[in-house]
Amino acid sequence: MLNARYDARSSPAFTRADALTFDPRAGMGQSLIGHELTHVVQQRK
Repeated sequence: MLNARYDARSSPAFTRADALTFDPRAGMGQSLIGHELTHVVQQRK
């Protein structure tokens, strides 16, 4: 994981700058990745 302090119980995923951190074992799959990538794009603006 990108952040050693990340706790999968508190959030299934998060973004910081261009980094997307998530538990690949989470059952949310592609929709979770798409949602978080939207935040990456928003943070670049």
